[in-house]
Amino acid sequence: SRRDLFLRNPRQWLYRHIPCNLALYYDFGVRYIREILVYPEPGPDDALVMQTTSRLAEQYGASLTCVRFVETDATEEELQREKTYLEQVIKLSATPARTLVIRGKRFEDAVADISAGYDLLVMGAPLERGLSALFGTAKDQLTEMAGCSVLRLSTPHDTVHAPLAPVTVTSDRNL
Repeated sequence: SRRDLFLRNPRQWLYRHIPCNLALYYDFGVRYIREILVYPEPGPDDALVMQTTSRLAEQYGASLTCVRFVETDATEEELQREKTYLEQVIKLSATPARTLVIRGKRFEDAVADISAGYDLLVMGAPLERGLSALFGTAKDQLTEMAGCSVLRLSTPHDTVHAPLAPVTVTSDRNL
């Protein structure tokens, strides 16, 4: 736990200890957000990822594409499982979204390749343990290799977000 902060990956320390939602933004010089690529994963961060991405898409008038990865030799059953998950998770978005399942040898290479066609990649930042937490995860590598800006979101790992619910937004223009 504490050695994460001092050895290699201070983000893992943050993911374990901050008692609130955490957003880490990696700006790779994108000026406008018109196309958002979302990589949701089953777990505590998927609702937060979809809720945040939906609101960003509404704010910027951007389109959403939700993507999942399967290995090149994945079975038709594995491919269908990923498609089904994407169909379920886009229901958490108030913004219409396309779905895409990509094949490749390595997750980070495949997603980095298609990210060049987007302005922003949004994904969760799940808690990692062991050597990957010390030396960088596949998502850390993807963040460095991405062809667009990256937003990584994490929720406290002792809570799970409720599905997307309408939120009342007030304007402070009249203040």
